[in-house]
Amino acid sequence: WGERPLGVVVPAAGSQAAPDELRGFLAGRVADWQLPERWAYVPEIPKTSVGKFDKKALRHAYTHNTLDVIHLPR
Repeated sequence: WGERPLGVVVPAAGSQAAPDELRGFLAGRVADWQLPERWAYVPEIPKTSVGKFDKKALRHAYTHNTLDVIHLPR
């Protein structure tokens, strides 16, 4: 289907984690095809009215280039 995961990260106060470090952490814990190549850092995850992650809002932000996305090679 050509879809690839996008890692969306809310860093804890005072901490930083580079996308390659995050992908290294996930390697071996998830299937290789699930490892994100694109990462975005946001102040908070948008939520729906019932408190679930608002994936539609994230997809909209991604397709309209309002997320600062970092691309890593496979």
